Amino acid sequence: MNDQARLEELNELSSTKKYVTFNMTSGTMSQNGGATWVTQLKLGMPSQTVNMMIDTGTENTWVTSKTCTTEACLAHQSFNPEKSKTYTVVGKKPTIEDFGPWGQMGVIFGKDICQLDSPSMKVPFEELLIMLATSYTGNDFKELVGDGGLCIPSIPDPKATAILHKLYKQNFIETPLACFYWNKTRGVGECRMGALNPEYYKPETLKRLPLVRPTGGKFVEYLWAVKMDSLIVDGQAVYDEKVETQLVLDTGSSFFKGASDIIDPLISAVTGAGERPTTLDKEEKLKDYPVMHIRLGGVDYLLEPEQYFVKIKDEWVLAIQVLRGMPPGMLLVGQVFLETVYSIFDFGGGTFKDRAVILAELIHQPLAELTHQPLNVMGIWENEFGSRLEVGKISSNGTFQGSYSSDTGATGVYPVMGVADPNPGDCQTVAFSVTWKSEKGESNPSWHYVSGFTGTLTIVNGKEVLNVTFLLQRNITNEVPAYEATSVSALIFRRK
Repeated sequence: MNDQARLEELNELSSTKKYVTFNMTSGTMSQNGGATWVTQLKLGMPSQTVNMMIDTGTENTWVTSKTCTTEACLAHQSFNPEKSKTYTVVGKKPTIEDFGPWGQMGVIFGKDICQLDSPSMKVPFEELLIMLATSYTGNDFKELVGDGGLCIPSIPDPKATAILHKLYKQNFIETPLACFYWNKTRGVGECRMGALNPEYYKPETLKRLPLVRPTGGKFVEYLWAVKMDSLIVDGQAVYDEKVETQLVLDTGSSFFKGASDIIDPLISAVTGAGERPTTLDKEEKLKDYPVMHIRLGGVDYLLEPEQYFVKIKDEWVLAIQVLRGMPPGMLLVGQVFLETVYSIFDFGGGTFKDRAVILAELIHQPLAELTHQPLNVMGIWENEFGSRLEVGKISSNGTFQGSYSSDTGATGVYPVMGVADPNPGDCQTVAFSVTWKSEKGESNPSWHYVSGFTGTLTIVNGKEVLNVTFLLQRNITNEVPAYEATSVSALIFRRK
């Protein structure tokens, strides 16, 4: 099947009901360049909720286990197999899995079910063969946003479930592909397996990029690598067709990454041979940086400075870094590029020559048109004090889980339980509670406090605004009488 025939077939399949959708939100960006896109997965019975990356840059499906007590593990939500009635041990010996530059992971193997969101599955459960992490080495695992990862390798690995491949073999999805969409303005997105979502891309812009064999051999053969025609910065070719350069599309990463032979020339081009810094204290300074032109399959994809710089705490950081262990001639890129396109990871007919990454121009509705869309509080919010609220998927009965992080008063990350109107119109009512027992850090008196928040999500001047009333309940003590133990205030959150 030629490129055009495959693209026409995929467009026709966009109306199928045989697909599975994973709604995605984003966590906090960090210097490790790992993915911030995560989906909430219900694993086991009764279900335990964990945040999972959907990762095209690995061959491992894994989750942090309750049996791991190292510092890196304790930074994450963990899955407790002893509390799941459906968990079974797989007869494989504990082993050490090598994650290359990221470090190593001690794992045991098991099987359990996860709940899926699909209009075609009467029993929305799927059994996963999964690695349970019992130890981590390397600080990068600690800083990951996700508690685990669902792998989508270009070559399925029998050691752990490649969920896309399994769903297709069981006839739960129409065709073996995974599509990623991200709306940076609203801080939400989706991964749809089995079909394209016609709401999010312009069909006339679809471009099929056949896979190439990754340089580096079997160590990286599972990566989704395509040929890069050129990368031009300030009118100068950083890479061109004179020397073969591969571009790896990795949903498990956020930055540009590669060996120094690839990264050093790119940083030099962006910074004007070091005349411009790689870290900025003010966003307006980004205007001094050039546009990046990435040419793939004869099509130019442009990245503005606002896209290849990322905000980490109070600074804007150049999202280009050397990654130890990467083979020469290979540039890997994650969400700084993928959030600018609709990306499709397509197995096609099954042979290597049928596999491709397909890119298309996104369809985003202008902010002014958000008033015509159902509101959804799911995503990441920040108030005027810098406190961060992360709201997970809103279930059909309106309940949700999330987290609240704060540097005011007590510092930490706190669990959130809430409800929201599951069928809102121009206003969504929201309520949630926070217990101020941090999931990280040392004990302090506020660990005994609780709070309730109630309010509304509305559109104000074309932007989403979450206005809440905040009730803080402290302990009554000799020093804090009852009339001082309860306080009420107002807060305004805006979407990150």
